Amino acid sequence: MGKYGFDVPDEIQDFIGGLSDILIDGFNCKGGNSYVFLGEHKIMKQRVALKFYYYVDDSHSEVEILATLNHRNIINILDARSVGNGWAYFMTLEIKNGDLDNLIENKIGIRRSFTLIRGILDGLSVLHNPPYRLVHRDLKPSNIFIDSNENPLIGDFGSIKKIEDNESTTNASRHTLLYKPFEAFENIHMFSSDIYQVGIILFQLLGGRFPYSIDEWLSKSEKKALQCITDLFERSIYEDECIKKRVKANRLIDVESLPLYTTEGMKKIIKKATIANHSVRYQTAAEFMLAIHKYGKLPDWKEIDGVNYLYNWNGRDYRIVKRGRGFICEFKTCAATSWRKKSDISSGEIEDVIKELNSKCGIA
Repeated sequence: MGKYGFDVPDEIQDFIGGLSDILIDGFNCKGGNSYVFLGEHKIMKQRVALKFYYYVDDSHSEVEILATLNHRNIINILDARSVGNGWAYFMTLEIKNGDLDNLIENKIGIRRSFTLIRGILDGLSVLHNPPYRLVHRDLKPSNIFIDSNENPLIGDFGSIKKIEDNESTTNASRHTLLYKPFEAFENIHMFSSDIYQVGIILFQLLGGRFPYSIDEWLSKSEKKALQCITDLFERSIYEDECIKKRVKANRLIDVESLPLYTTEGMKKIIKKATIANHSVRYQTAAEFMLAIHKYGKLPDWKEIDGVNYLYNWNGRDYRIVKRGRGFICEFKTCAATSWRKKSDISSGEIEDVIKELNSKCGIA
């Protein structure tokens, strides 16, 4: 364990030690495959982040392309350099509002989730389309940041790769097992592979069950078999195979684990975005956005302190609360403070009350 609280390669430590224009005062290794240092840029008079990543060859053309981009949903790269022995870094402004993992924990609800996804898809469309033709290859909540205006920013470009004009695929990234589309297990990544990862992010934002511990995805027999494997590399291979089987069978995510207010139309969008067969998936960010647009008006359902609320639907707020042995629906006008029972909706099991309210509100 080094002086930063985690091991840092000598090349990075030497580079940080030689900095004169940036005063480093913070650091983390959240991603596991990279190192992020935070500090004050003395010349720019701004807070910056330096993301160090390991690269396979000497080409940094993708980062050079990113430095030319200026889009509200793509983090702006200020500088990029090699530091030696396969390590490089890029510098951005420090994003103080955190990443999507923070929002997932806070259960932000349907409307906010889809607004964020639209922003991600908007930025991704620019990366994918000519003249850039870049695939991110490692989209996940910890790589999507939130700016001061609450817009999503695609960041962490250590795995970004250009798909050449005469090609339709590139090699897959070896990072982040739980976000690998099925084709990535065969070392293939395409534009729709990024779409798959955005679909997983949407599932998480909406509140679907998605534990980060690999152990929680394994069956009892798989856990038992894993315990018999002592070699770390062999354990990793076995875990890959277990997750690959789930992805191939479209069983990695369970849309029925989404909150009870999630509609069948929303589940259909998620299923199409995350289907194992890439040819059936949304092929472009624009196609994904069109599906969201066609869904129509999004209900502002969200869960707060265990209570399900539907906000500002045609001028009324609704909530589902427990009364006696069952649940009832209450409503009020958006400006009012007191709640009243909605008499035309029967009390009963919570899923039945929510389903009846969605039906009466015309939410499909």
